[in-house]
Amino acid sequence: MRADRHSVVSEGFIAGIIGAAIVALWYFVVDLAAGEPLRTPQLIGQLIMHGAAGIDRTASSAAVLVATIVHGAAFVLLGIALTALVHLASREIAWRMGVLIGLVIAAGFVSGLIFAVTPATEERFSSWVVVGGSLIAVAGMAAYLWRRHPVLAASFRDVALGDETESPPHPPLR
Repeated sequence: MRADRHSVVSEGFIAGIIGAAIVALWYFVVDLAAGEPLRTPQLIGQLIMHGAAGIDRTASSAAVLVATIVHGAAFVLLGIALTALVHLASREIAWRMGVLIGLVIAAGFVSGLIFAVTPATEERFSSWVVVGGSLIAVAGMAAYLWRRHPVLAASFRDVALGDETESPPHPPLR
């Protein structure tokens, strides 16, 4: 499939929903194992709605809904950005490094954002849970985009990273 046949927005939307669903499922399983289903979206929603002072253990469907909407929107925007990089890299091989850097930034941004709010939630987020969920989500998004762009996938097999362009000629020695 050629990149120009794909819509960046629709493909990015799907990639973002895949990432959001993976993280939501990850947190649901982790929360369920801890005996508190929906604890993570509950905490995030309360933090968004009320700030650090408004976090408590009271169940609130509004908090879960707010967290779900913000979480989904953030992942959709991330999916669109990654898809735009993939489309650039499919057309111009030199952008391949941008795709890899974009994936690393995506995982780091999501993890960093959660680590930033961890003190406000009274340390209720475990580092390994956040990093694990972020890495799995970004891997899921990357797998979807990888399958949708076989030309880009083939370029990684055919051309070593760093060999995208020829070096300019060196000036003559004086």
